[in-house]
Amino acid sequence: MMLKKVAILLVCLVFTSFSLGVQAEDTKVYDVPLTKILDVIEKTKGTRRVVLIWRSKDKKASRKLLAEFSDLENTVPDSIISISDDTDPLALRGYLKTIPILPFKVLRAQKKTGQNINLVLRKLGAEPVKGYPAILLLNEDNTINAQGRIYIDYAVDFIVSQN
Repeated sequence: MMLKKVAILLVCLVFTSFSLGVQAEDTKVYDVPLTKILDVIEKTKGTRRVVLIWRSKDKKASRKLLAEFSDLENTVPDSIISISDDTDPLALRGYLKTIPILPFKVLRAQKKTGQNINLVLRKLGAEPVKGYPAILLLNEDNTINAQGRIYIDYAVDFIVSQN
């Protein structure tokens, strides 16, 4: 009788651990003050990166962008810095639940009144964002190689050519 209980307990533990392993985590979202986003970018200096600047409000364009660049991140880890310019954290998290889990973290730019994402971009030497999504290609020393609406092929070539 005791052996049967132990066997059932082991089977339950196996199924529980199996089902826990199957469940995926949500995309990680970090609320970062706008002035600190530059620090995050600076910490990744030394490799080529793609900086994605997007909003969940632009659903179709953001969905396509995030899917394409997820493949790049899966192939070349730590190549993507994803910045959400959403003002509503709940809307952002709601949107992220409607798309596949992203392999990179999302930095939500927390802004004070009168601030916008261009404050950070100007310090990098970038031109103001005129539309979403926007992309920056940063080389190893944080110099902008290209900016704007960049095709994934061009971004992949840029990242891969560092080797």
